[in-house]
Amino acid sequence: MAVEIRELRPDDHDNVRRLWQSLSGSENDIRQLLSHQTGLSIIACQGDGVIGTVLCRYDEHGYQYHVAVGDDWANAKLAREMVNKAMRRFLAKNRKKCHIHLTGRPNMNDEFWQGAKWCPKTDWIHIPAVG
Repeated sequence: MAVEIRELRPDDHDNVRRLWQSLSGSENDIRQLLSHQTGLSIIACQGDGVIGTVLCRYDEHGYQYHVAVGDDWANAKLAREMVNKAMRRFLAKNRKKCHIHLTGRPNMNDEFWQGAKWCPKTDWIHIPAVG
């Protein structure tokens, strides 16, 4: 069955939550991201199931959160297609700088990002607030 990469719609939200719960066990900021700046985020689906996500927002820069492909579909080509499609959406909104926020996933390694012309910033530290 073919994989379709398309814009995230409100009726996809439950399937997106299920994918992220299966990958990380939590919803973190997904609910907030799903409710803001519609028309930017994209998903990869097969049939009725969501198999990949790139949830997006922007201010002066673009931000791609929750870049993920389900374990059964973990491949660099699908992830790269989704990231590139999201980047084209940012460029259409005149956002030329974009940051990607990742969780520790073995299929999202440095080699993948460098091959996709993204450069990890090793001088940044992310410290989330707790509580």
